[in-house]
Amino acid sequence: MPWLHSIRLRTFIIILMMVLPIVLMGVAGTLYFQGVVKQNIYDEYLNNVKTISAFTPDYLQTSQLFLESIADRPSVVSAVAEDNRPVLHSAATYVNSTNRINSIYFVDSKGIVIESTDPISGLIGSNASNYSYVGSVFRTGNTDIGDAVPGLNQMPVVPIGVPIKDNNGTVLGVMVGTVDLEEFSNKIKSTVITNQHAYLVNSTGHIMVHNDPEYMRNMTDFSSVPAVQSVLSGKAGAGEYYNPIYNQSMIGAYAPIDHLGWGVVVAMPQSVAYKPVWDATLLIFLVVVALSLIAAGLGLYLGNSIVAPISSLSHATTEALKIDDYRKSIPLDRKDEIGDLARSFDDMVDTIKRAMEALRESEEKFRVLADTSKAAIYVYQGESLVYVNEAAERITGYSNEELLKMKFWGIVHPDFREMVKERGLARQQGKPAPTPYEIKIITRGGEARWIELSAGPIMYMGKPAGVATFFDVTERKQAEEELNEAKTQAELYLDLMGHDINNMNQSAMGYLELTLNSPDIEKKDKELLLKSMGALESSTRLIDNVRKLQKAQNRALKLYEVDACPAILRALGHYSNMPNVKATFNYELPPGCPVLANDLLHEVFENLIGNAIKHAGLAPTINVKLEATVFNGQNYNKFTVEDDGPGISDDIKKSIFNRLQRGDTKARGSGLGLYLVRSLVDSYGGMVWVEDRVKGDYTQGARFVVMLPAVDK
Repeated sequence: MPWLHSIRLRTFIIILMMVLPIVLMGVAGTLYFQGVVKQNIYDEYLNNVKTISAFTPDYLQTSQLFLESIADRPSVVSAVAEDNRPVLHSAATYVNSTNRINSIYFVDSKGIVIESTDPISGLIGSNASNYSYVGSVFRTGNTDIGDAVPGLNQMPVVPIGVPIKDNNGTVLGVMVGTVDLEEFSNKIKSTVITNQHAYLVNSTGHIMVHNDPEYMRNMTDFSSVPAVQSVLSGKAGAGEYYNPIYNQSMIGAYAPIDHLGWGVVVAMPQSVAYKPVWDATLLIFLVVVALSLIAAGLGLYLGNSIVAPISSLSHATTEALKIDDYRKSIPLDRKDEIGDLARSFDDMVDTIKRAMEALRESEEKFRVLADTSKAAIYVYQGESLVYVNEAAERITGYSNEELLKMKFWGIVHPDFREMVKERGLARQQGKPAPTPYEIKIITRGGEARWIELSAGPIMYMGKPAGVATFFDVTERKQAEEELNEAKTQAELYLDLMGHDINNMNQSAMGYLELTLNSPDIEKKDKELLLKSMGALESSTRLIDNVRKLQKAQNRALKLYEVDACPAILRALGHYSNMPNVKATFNYELPPGCPVLANDLLHEVFENLIGNAIKHAGLAPTINVKLEATVFNGQNYNKFTVEDDGPGISDDIKKSIFNRLQRGDTKARGSGLGLYLVRSLVDSYGGMVWVEDRVKGDYTQGARFVVMLPAVDK
């Protein structure tokens, strides 16, 4: 029933809801106001009692410090030690002249009162050691503040016992002063408002200070008052309670005075505290009634003035995108907020129409782009495909109609189907999913094809969806498989060559060595046999280098910290005693040179030094140097191998480290040797190059430079 949602009906219901709860609002307002007043009293009174609680020790401390200053006087110490009572009487009279201290007496080391002010002279000769504030001083040697007791005029006083010590710290006696609480009571009175009660109780619940002096006289017992019972148990708080002494229900707060065992209470009769609440209740009721009447009238006015134009806007909303003359039914000429709303609505319709036109154009462009793309493109939402392009039809063999009836994982090979489903659903939920990745699909003809799939989340028709593209990579996968098979076959041949041919070389070399050792062999034949031995050794080294190259290029060897100095010394020692060559080696190495490499590091230096000796003549000079350097912010160890041979021309330098590059026969090259050097150095994360020993003149010899990552110590 549409009339149930009418603004007029709702306006009437609102007015009714405002009128009916007037009484409830009054009651609720009263209770709320009372709660606020109660909380305010709790907060204010609790703050007051805590202030008084903190002020009390400070007030007594002033008297304590004054008494301690008198007790520390040398004249008083001597008088107690020598029982010089006139001096003590004079000191007592001086202290008694202050407003706070109303009586003084001195106790000797036996606990006997030896002197006092005149009003309490009757104490002289009595034993005072049983008083806590006297006995405690003798036991601890420290000042002690006693509990409040009635004074000479039955008003409360607080006794303070102060030690009298000699230079060695021995307690010779005690000076006791009683603090008059009248001044303290006057300070409390100054903070109390009308009908408020503020008082202090001692450790037994008796009044020490009260804004009504009658309760102080004879120290009235308040221990039956709940607030006093709470504060003497060490609790602080606020609440409502019945006070049997006043015979009234009170509201107030209480707090203990730390270290003294006393308490502070500030309270007021509930009848006085809550009177403003009930006085305000009538005012609240009248205000609520007045506001309800005003709201009723305003509701009727607004209902009639707003409903009609909003109804026009509502009708125009359903027709705006269908017809062009919708403006006739909306109040564009109004100058108020309704007019602003109508004009905003008109602008919104124009914006929507332009956006719809732009959307149609964008969709058309997307479809043209997608249908002309070589990549397959599809959009999926939920579990279903909602769009596929022509490339997707061509790659899968399915028609557009067939694909749109499938789940988005329908063409995926069973081995990958669950993974594609999980990732596709995760993207629509905003969860991360890997992309791109390769999977197999099953075409309409039943053929398994490899594709590379990339996907991401989008919004489609206002709901989460996913878009994906894929390419047929079947031919590439087949080529990769063929390449891997060829690599495996090559490695097999290499293993066979490295094992079987190497064994045959060793066998042949063994027979040649036996023949060379024969005493009947002629010199000419011996030279030929030595050349054959050299050829076999070269073949063995070639095979060994090929195997090492295989390890270096396959990264089969792990890197770890290696000391390069022993590797250099090993290479130098290998070439020190070569027949027919008188090489001079110049080198200076530190105790250690740690680099990041592996156990093939010595091959780098053996190949470089061997290459230098081979091409530098019969009496070469080889210089090996090492220095620390920094390149691109990284620490390196820089090794150089210099020779004084014919050098390397610039055109050869560029390719000398390439595989099987020998350069010109007058210069040098080393087949796999230098290629092995570069491969090993690259695997270590280092660099290698060749330069002229004398800059600009390559005929003065070559310098090979190797930079390897240093291991920091």
